[in-house]
Amino acid sequence: MSWNALKPREKALVRYLLLAVVAGLLLMSIRSLGAPQAAVAATTATSPVTGKGALASEEATIDADLAGILGQVAGAGAVHVRVALRSTDQNVYAVDHTTNTTTTQGSATGEATTTQNQASEQTVTVNNAALPVDVQGAQVQSVLVVATGATDPAVAAALARATAAALGVPLYEVVVLTGEGSK
Repeated sequence: MSWNALKPREKALVRYLLLAVVAGLLLMSIRSLGAPQAAVAATTATSPVTGKGALASEEATIDADLAGILGQVAGAGAVHVRVALRSTDQNVYAVDHTTNTTTTQGSATGEATTTQNQASEQTVTVNNAALPVDVQGAQVQSVLVVATGATDPAVAAALARATAAALGVPLYEVVVLTGEGSK
């Protein structure tokens, strides 16, 4: 099917989907900058949605940014977003892996062979500080989107796909509901 064969509404939907995909790719590329993984030191903090505290600031920032993006979807109307995070950003540190293997063989009289393996890991330090190699972004647990335009199934679907793309989560972690004031 060619572009000219599409109806104006379908063309608009394709444009917004492309915009959502580009926004999602941009967000994912910003999140994935850095070196390969080594050891991860987690910052333990939990969500006010689950009643556990320190993720509130990060969730609020993501909520506001995503609501601004989703508000640009045609027909969305007023949009409110609530993101529940599993964890905050995590620092990844360089790790030195060491493995020693010692083998003792028996004599010609039939004694057994003994093999001993010893492995160890140690975080690499520079000037008594761990050497950071990456910061992993926060992990999203679920997303709730409430939009006045979600009464239209096409708009609700576009909002769900845009949300999933922007946050890099599967569609089943996104719920889109109709908000008050919808027609």
